[in-house]
Amino acid sequence: MWGKLNLTDLVEHVATVLHCAARSDLTLNEETLSSVLLHLSMNLNALLQQLSMTNFSSQSSPFNDILDQMVHDTFTMSNLQDESFVRLWFQIKLKPLLSTLTPEYLTCLSHKEFSCQTFQILVSELSDNMLLVSEEGVQDVYQYFIRPFLSRQNVSGGCPAENSSIWITLNLGGFSKFATLREMYQLNQDFNAIDALVVLSPRQTAELIVEDFAGLPEKSVIINIVFDHILVSPEDRRLLEMLRYLIMLAGQMGLECSSYQQIVQRLQDSVVPPHMKEPIKYYISQLEQMAPPGCFPPPVTKPHL
Repeated sequence: MWGKLNLTDLVEHVATVLHCAARSDLTLNEETLSSVLLHLSMNLNALLQQLSMTNFSSQSSPFNDILDQMVHDTFTMSNLQDESFVRLWFQIKLKPLLSTLTPEYLTCLSHKEFSCQTFQILVSELSDNMLLVSEEGVQDVYQYFIRPFLSRQNVSGGCPAENSSIWITLNLGGFSKFATLREMYQLNQDFNAIDALVVLSPRQTAELIVEDFAGLPEKSVIINIVFDHILVSPEDRRLLEMLRYLIMLAGQMGLECSSYQQIVQRLQDSVVPPHMKEPIKYYISQLEQMAPPGCFPPPVTKPHL
């Protein structure tokens, strides 16, 4: 029976059951309630099965034009700044279509007049539902929605937070890994990378060491702050991944000899789990080879007997 029904029919069946249950003068004894729940369950299960097999992006999909219609939604300023409305709108209209988000739609969404609070609600909801978004779409959310919105907001004071760590959580959410540290400074005029260290990705942490940012202490202080933080728990705080990015970025942008020396010294003095010792030796060797000439003494070679 259920296999012969199309998606629209199934939606109608579910709606009919709910409508009849609401309007009928039912005596809700155990038998009646069991019958209603069984019928509703069969319809819902069939509907979920159909939805799981639906290609939302195909030309024949009944949902094909919905995103286009969403672009032209006529929201009032009151709607866009109403937290309850935005939560409901996300659940009803946007969440079912997360797998089909396009750069064009996300760009349009970024130009809506959300308040900082309603924008942050969308970021939170999108972060909680990242698994429903395609791999490419996840990066698009940052590139075409979050970054443009915050860029426009920054002109008029931005979306401030108590500190930079909280700012990342509220305004970038699960998409923060796609931002460079320099972009964070561009999006928030009060941003401070050291204050945000606990939520930075390994790449962003490497950027903090290699690049220069206004308002931060000298490089030697930054290096010590970073390694003091990471070496508390080098595995959990992804020391090896940070070192990979550090070597890549230092190769592109360069570092002073004193910075290479300080990093190598911190690594040599570090206490790490046994399985991390060999990779760290390798990274130390890489750093010594990359450093300016004369920065490290040449390796000692044993004479041939």
